[in-house]
Order: sequence, then C-alpha cells, then structure tokens
Amino acid sequence: MGDHRFKSCEEVIDLLSRGGEIELKYGNTAYSLLPNLDGGVVSSVSVWVSHKFPLDRINEICDFIIENKTLNEIVPNSDVVFRPDK
Repeated sequence: MGDHRFKSCEEVIDLLSRGGEIELKYGNTAYSLLPNLDGGVVSSVSVWVSHKFPLDRINEICDFIIENKTLNEIVPNSDVVFRPDK
C-alpha cells in the first residue's frame, strides 16, 4: 500500500471542497470527513468520529468524553435518532 498521507491541511481542504471523502485513523480513533452537497455544490463538511471499545472493555464506553461530558451524563438528555430495539 502506498503512502496516502496528506502533506498539509490545505490538501485536505482542497479535496473536500471538490467533493472528495476522506477516511483516516489516528491512534485508536477513526475519522470520516464527508462533504455535504447542496445542488451539486459542497455546502458543509461532516466529521464523524469512531472510537473502538473492545467487547471485554465495553463498560468503559460510558466514560467516553463528548463535548466535555461523559456519555453517561449526556445519554439521558440526548434525542435518539435510531435505536433498533424500539
């Protein structure tokens, strides 16, 4: 596999502004940068963060920090968009 690293953030911006999607991994976290199109033109970019929790440590997910709060703190006040068991 070749080296697909970006040499600068300007390269990232250029690709995203042309509608390109980017997936990268840093440490134990995966990131997806996805351009949002409005009438065929990039209007914004969504950044998705994915952090792996091994099943034997799944209880640690409640300590995961989101916007300076633990998941345990925000769950009761969150609007659920999708939940397959309901």
